[in-house]
Amino acid sequence: MKRPQRAGLIAAGTGSRFKKAGFSQPKPMIKVGGRPLIGWALSQFRLAGLSKLSVIFNSVNCTPCSSYLASEFPDFETDIKCKDTRTSAESFMDVLSRAGGEPILITTTDSIFRPGALEGLIDFASNLQDECMVLGITSFIDDEKPLYVSMDDNGKIISLGGSSGSFVTNGVYLMPADALQVGHGRSFPALRNFLAFLLENGLKCRGFDMGPSIDVDRPEDIKEAERFISKLQG
Repeated sequence: MKRPQRAGLIAAGTGSRFKKAGFSQPKPMIKVGGRPLIGWALSQFRLAGLSKLSVIFNSVNCTPCSSYLASEFPDFETDIKCKDTRTSAESFMDVLSRAGGEPILITTTDSIFRPGALEGLIDFASNLQDECMVLGITSFIDDEKPLYVSMDDNGKIISLGGSSGSFVTNGVYLMPADALQVGHGRSFPALRNFLAFLLENGLKCRGFDMGPSIDVDRPEDIKEAERFISKLQG
């Protein structure tokens, strides 16, 4: 499979839970372990050698997030869109549409995982013979609404969804060049529905275990994420 040269970042959510809890800054700018959430995601791209970036922010977080990106990651070649989307699928497909007919590695700003795990997924995908969708997965299940993954003995994903399983997705998606064509002209209520549609309509899919991952969805997840980061740094 062709190695991706571009990264994509989804940061268009409203962060309503954090607002209700009294956080004044946009969710991507909330500090976890001394660094904004968006900083953890961008640092992973840099470690993986991905400096071309397509990103979607919403109208509220666009200015502070864009300023942070320009200040802390001036080496990135960025393609920024400020847009209020209705669903996670709409945000994802917007970024995917800017891949220029090439594979793209897309993440959210929610997940924190060990340094180098993203590069490991890219190396794994680059050694595959077939073009396919490669999803980052983890057996560390702490998500409020986890997307469970079922795989065969060879790591091929055979279904997405369900109420239980050994692995869940962790917010990392390496998409092949033809992924957008499969879902062209359709809308989906959530990203998980789009991914399931791609799988059900013939797009090959593999899972790559990225180890423990913390999904910062709620204010109470911050302390757990900081404990996780402390272990990584210790």
